[in-house]
Amino acid sequence: MYYWLWDVATDFALYCHQGKYGSSKLFIDAKLADLAKVLSAIKGVVPPDHGATPNSKFEQFSSRKKRYPNGEPEYEGWRFQFKDADAVHKFLDVCEEFASKGLAAATEKALTYEQVATKSTSRQATVATRVGQDKFREKVIKYWRTCAVSGCNVTSILKSSHVKPWAVSDALERLDAFNGILLIPNLDSLFDAGLISFTDEGAILIAPALSAEACQSLGVTSEMRLRKVNTAHLPYLRYHREQVYRD
Repeated sequence: MYYWLWDVATDFALYCHQGKYGSSKLFIDAKLADLAKVLSAIKGVVPPDHGATPNSKFEQFSSRKKRYPNGEPEYEGWRFQFKDADAVHKFLDVCEEFASKGLAAATEKALTYEQVATKSTSRQATVATRVGQDKFREKVIKYWRTCAVSGCNVTSILKSSHVKPWAVSDALERLDAFNGILLIPNLDSLFDAGLISFTDEGAILIAPALSAEACQSLGVTSEMRLRKVNTAHLPYLRYHREQVYRD
């Protein structure tokens, strides 16, 4: 079991992990969240579903502030697995396109790999939307398990809310688990209305329009915070603060 480094380009590296039973995983830098979404859409590619993976061996990746107890820097990478060799080839083709021509070219390359939606009737579109929403909810529940703030574990009442709203998200963002927060109904309604938001560290932001009396009746306090925040959440949280939150 070992890792090896592949320098695809001057500023773009991949790490490969070879398992003892022949299984392989590829890692890209955690800072490449947009590329990770594109790669996740390729048929046969199994995307990361629990956030970025830390490893002190990923020295070509961007360093994080967090450190191991022995002082070694900790790096993070998106981990991808594959259902077949064809998916690996497609994945690497898109990575090389990104390294040589940028994100737009990589996205276009990925779309050529069976990603272009066929024309559909309004009923088919409705069914596809519903299936997508159900898939999104499953992924958000799998990641959070309980309410992201309160820890409530009554899954049937929890709401899988998009951080960047569905209406302004692209096809990849709509299904990205990191564009979702699992919340109890009162917090979900406040979040969707822009009356609360969260910092990159997870601390709650309460809009001035939400009075102290309203906060008390809704059980909202300034000590509330997200139980965890992953690197992949940050662009979505930033969008919510800038475009949805009523500061």
